[in-house]
Formats: sequence, C-alpha cells, structure tokens
Amino acid sequence: MNFIDRVQCSERLNFNPYTPWPDALPSVSWNGDLITGFESSAPVVEIYTPRQPFEKAFAQCHPKLSLVELSRFYRCIQDSPDLDINWPELFEHYQLRWCSNLKKIVEKVSSLPEPFLTWAHNKELHAKDLNILNSMSDLSPLTPTLLHLAELNASKSLGSKILEAAGELLLMNINFSDSFQQVSADLWLKQLLILRHPNTSQRDQKRTDFIKSLPWPKGVETRGLRQGDQYLLEIKLRVSNALELNKKSESLELIAQKIQNTESALWK
Repeated sequence: MNFIDRVQCSERLNFNPYTPWPDALPSVSWNGDLITGFESSAPVVEIYTPRQPFEKAFAQCHPKLSLVELSRFYRCIQDSPDLDINWPELFEHYQLRWCSNLKKIVEKVSSLPEPFLTWAHNKELHAKDLNILNSMSDLSPLTPTLLHLAELNASKSLGSKILEAAGELLLMNINFSDSFQQVSADLWLKQLLILRHPNTSQRDQKRTDFIKSLPWPKGVETRGLRQGDQYLLEIKLRVSNALELNKKSESLELIAQKIQNTESALWK
C-alpha cells in the first residue's frame, strides 16, 4: 500500500455512489483505477495486491451498496472490457445471488431515469421489486410511470406494486394515461388494479358495498381488502367488559349468517 498522485489514476470506474466518500479519508485506487473518492481532492492510496481479489477489496471499501449503485458499477465494467470481474463473488458480498434473472435486471436498471433511480435507491428496492422489467423488451413506455413514482415519493411497498401493475398493463396494451392525476400513491394503485383486473375490482366493490350495508354493532370497524387472490374481511371491535363482548359476539353471529347466505352469489 502506497500513496500515488491522483493524475496517475483513471476514473473510469466512477459509478456515482450516493454516499460521498469521507473527506477525512484518502481516496482508494486499485491498480491505477479509482474505486472511491471520485469527487475528492484527497491523496490517493493504492491498495492493489495480487494476493487479494478485487471483489473483496471493493466490498471492503463499499460495504453497503444499493441495487442501483451495483447496477451502475456493472455498467462501468461493461465499458472497460479489460477488467475481469467475478460477478457471483462480488454480489455475494451484498447478499445477492448472481443469476440470469438478476443479470438482466442489473443491465436494465442503470438506464432508467435518474429521478426514479434516486427513489429506488432511497427506498432500497430489491431485484424482486423490479422483476417486471425483465418481461419488457422496451422500457421507454414505462418512463412516465417511473417519473411519477419518484414525484409521489411512494413507499417501497406501494411503489413496487404500482410498477408491476403498470408494466402488466403496458404488456396488455391497455392505456392508463388517465391515471396520472393528482392522487395519492394508494389511490393510483387502485386505479391501475381496476384496469388490470376489471372483473375482480367490480366484485370487490360489490362485496365492499354489501359489508357496509350490514347492521354492524356500535364500536365495530370493518373493511374489505384484497390479499393476492383472496378477498378478506377485516373486523376490529372495542369493548369495555365481558358483557359488552358477549352482546357484540351475538350480533356478529347474525351478521356471519347473512354473509354465509350470500357466499355463493357474492362472496366467492
């Protein structure tokens, strides 16, 4: 390990990590290629040694990287074919198993719009959250969705579901441009799912209307929700004593009978 002049170093591996390299630390190079401190003016320490593989040295300098950052680094290496990286070993340092599916996602991610990449990095999206990308040969029609996701700053859970629904609609050639309105992320997702599963959405709405029409006892809150291919009824009740609990239980038994009587026509 020795210090070298920065002008001797190449910046071709600058993958624009989101976390700045600490000013108090020297930049790091590997065999003349900077791997940290790309934006710094600090001295450069050369750590190349034949006894230590590049993948381990890189992971030690960057112990935590998002999928977006790893995708950017992968793209840098593609522009430098003389560098031979053991990708399974490198991704193993980040608890990721290198496979054809992950490779395709990594290849596509770095070309997505920057606002979306920043959102995906901040929300720590994983490969499974971006699986829909591998089903699409042309990602350009998805760009408005990606930019709107970033603008809304949707949660990771909502965002990944929106991305999947939008991608599926594009694959089905269904236009959803009207969904880009000033609505919250959860309402946007509902709009997309209605387009994606129109028959299911209609049945769910009928179930929800039926639930609201039932004579629920005071202090009982209900809502219908979809979980995968199941429509579920969530019931919350508040009681102050055992007697009140018994009364509400009797009322719920009557409601359960009403629901059972409508199962064949509505509930299933």
